[in-house]
Amino acid sequence: MITILYIPFDSNTNLLDGAKIWKDSADSNKNVIIYQHNTQGQPSINQTEPLLIYVLGHGISNPRYSNSIASKDNLADATILSLEEIAERFNHDFTFHASQIKSIRLYFCNELGSEKEIAEEFKKHLICVEKQVDYYTGSLTAPVALNNGNNTETHKYAIHGSLFVRASDARSTLPAENINIEQGRPSFSTNKSSYLENAKHAAKSRKRSSFFSKRKKRRSKHLAEVREKVSSPPSKISKNKP
Repeated sequence: MITILYIPFDSNTNLLDGAKIWKDSADSNKNVIIYQHNTQGQPSINQTEPLLIYVLGHGISNPRYSNSIASKDNLADATILSLEEIAERFNHDFTFHASQIKSIRLYFCNELGSEKEIAEEFKKHLICVEKQVDYYTGSLTAPVALNNGNNTETHKYAIHGSLFVRASDARSTLPAENINIEQGRPSFSTNKSSYLENAKHAAKSRKRSSFFSKRKKRRSKHLAEVREKVSSPPSKISKNKP
């Protein structure tokens, strides 16, 4: 199993610092690599190993940005991307390896209680939609070494209100979907070229369905407005007497 710490921001981010701490603290028997979007010198990914991918980003506590993730914890100096943009970058970087992906974990802090909605929005824009997507509650840490009696253990933690727990205890899951191409989504294939062709077809199908759905909603709204005007009595025009 290869653990990938994925940074979807190509610049203006402090996520690389935390990712390096994470990688350096990993057990020697674990294969952990850092992969940053659109940067040179990316590590090669073995095409036969299963992948566990952590998508790193700073959650935003302002409800105005409920569907966005930031490159820094200081919002005034951060790059902000929508979840659709994050998913599109993920598609760009990992669709070729889609058949290897076992789980995608959205390692975003969230104090608003909207972590499930964020995961659903991210997954909606994935090409490899049949993958399991995990998400977390609370403020998250990079791996931290804490003394546990006679031993020092290194774990990731989540802080939510007065609770301080292992990050794994604050993790929830959107399960993998067992769906096929007839439903407008790619069927699983261990053959990468076949998977890519199915994925492209599925993406076009979803976009076409979304386009006609939006047109239908706009048409329904327009018809409702017309009916309202027709059914409303004409307004009286007052005339000034001479």
